[in-house]
Amino acid sequence: EGYDHDVERFTVDAGRRKSTIRLDGIDGERSFTVPGSVADGVIEAVLEGVLRATGVVAEAENVDATFRFSELTLVVTDRQLLKHVGSAVWDEEFEAFRYENLADLDFEEGSVATQVVVEADGRKQRVKVPNEHAGRVREDVQSAVFEFHGVSSLGGLRAALEDGADDETDLDEATDPNEDEGTDDASEGGF
Repeated sequence: EGYDHDVERFTVDAGRRKSTIRLDGIDGERSFTVPGSVADGVIEAVLEGVLRATGVVAEAENVDATFRFSELTLVVTDRQLLKHVGSAVWDEEFEAFRYENLADLDFEEGSVATQVVVEADGRKQRVKVPNEHAGRVREDVQSAVFEFHGVSSLGGLRAALEDGADDETDLDEATDPNEDEGTDDASEGGF
């Protein structure tokens, strides 16, 4: 039996021995059950298929890691960090942080949870991760972001991001929009 990955919502009901995977699409809901011992692998594969079918993850993009916590699904690819908060493993109310738009990355440790702090598009977003999984999340996120930017540390990342921002500022200053050399202004007798 086949199940289409082009769905609007994907949820999991996990039991002690079995997990039921529900796929909600235009044609209604379909579900199937898998043994609990293989559920995580099946869920990750289905989630990757759904993300590719819906165009959230590009065909050439690698999915490096998937994390499912009680109210959070976090997907680390080689180009972006995807976050969904809620009972569904996936629905269209997700947030994506593309590495090319990154302004800063940080990790704030707390007594119960660690926050992954992503600054992109002029705003900071905090993603709370349980401390028992924080080490692996940090390692996978840093690895993907560092490789994307060609650096090996948070300090190197910040320096690279700052250099990129300086380059953009230099470009903006070099091409002053107020200077119209060699062009006729329509208000001065042109057309």
